Amino acid sequence: MPVAQPDDHAIVVGINRYHPDFPALQGAVNDATLFHAWLIDPLGGGLNPDHARLICSDPAAAVGNLKPIRDEIEDELVKFYMKKNDIAYIGKPVGRRLYLYFSGHGVTPQQPSYEDCALLMANSIPLMLRALPGRLTYEVLRKAPLFREVVLFMDCCREVAGAVKADTNLPPGDPTAGPQANGLYGFAARWGAQTAERELPHPLDPKEPPLWQGVFTHTLLKGLTTATDEDGQITADSLKSFIRRAVQDLLPPENNQRPEINYDDSFGPIVFGVGRPVEVRVSLTPPTVGFRVLNGKGLANLNPAVETVGENRFTVKLRPAGYVFEGLAGDGSPTRSATVKLLMEGADVSL
Repeated sequence: MPVAQPDDHAIVVGINRYHPDFPALQGAVNDATLFHAWLIDPLGGGLNPDHARLICSDPAAAVGNLKPIRDEIEDELVKFYMKKNDIAYIGKPVGRRLYLYFSGHGVTPQQPSYEDCALLMANSIPLMLRALPGRLTYEVLRKAPLFREVVLFMDCCREVAGAVKADTNLPPGDPTAGPQANGLYGFAARWGAQTAERELPHPLDPKEPPLWQGVFTHTLLKGLTTATDEDGQITADSLKSFIRRAVQDLLPPENNQRPEINYDDSFGPIVFGVGRPVEVRVSLTPPTVGFRVLNGKGLANLNPAVETVGENRFTVKLRPAGYVFEGLAGDGSPTRSATVKLLMEGADVSL
């Protein structure tokens, strides 16, 4: 079956379970599973499921055999370098976009890489903090270059600095390969800050029961489905604005978690799609007998499919964006209007 983004790839990691000296997490595996679900959703990331590798900790594993470990993740990345040697990819990237998503305990590497965030591996012990530096890995992959775009999201604390080497086992970038890839990285918290996990509504389906999630991941996924700009596109800029605002709505004022999102789109905008269609429930009061939908600027007359659900009650499905609903009398003249900013929960409109 055709997919929207056949040339995109992803490596998604979630770690709840660590050595007993480290507190277990409740939401990291959920975070990874939810992000993976968005990636392979035809109305989300649009990836081929075979291109989205999900790696999570096992709650039943013996203490001496905790995974994932760093080698397991880097081995997945090395496969892209090996693919680059295929004659079919000489002189061009192996894919359009690579997503990296890491959720678990985080640690800040020692200087001079204190601005990075490293994912603590499941086999870490207090005397040996085994970790994968996220931003460094992201930068090496951008310089490879293996993809046109590299996107990294990390739902990890940055409060603790540890004896973590800021290195990578990946091959160095090729300085003769041309300009580095476009990139975006998003950390759940600024340097020196904790992250929060809470029981929150399902970020992709409001009908599903609540579950434990990282606050950052919850808002990230809502943003990837609803944070459209005026043109109805979910862009790096609209996503950044949405996340920074939405995270604060879920935290007490004294919490210092502030997401850090940076991007370089020198070679074209980074776009995540147009969002999922959501339901608008429309009710009409005489003399209004019909309605039409205009774009957010009140210009284009849209023609969404309308379903009748009762007397003078209808539903339409539209992608998240701004719209104007205009009521119509029997002779086609306008009666009243309503401006609507559609988010994931849909909207009720009375005309």
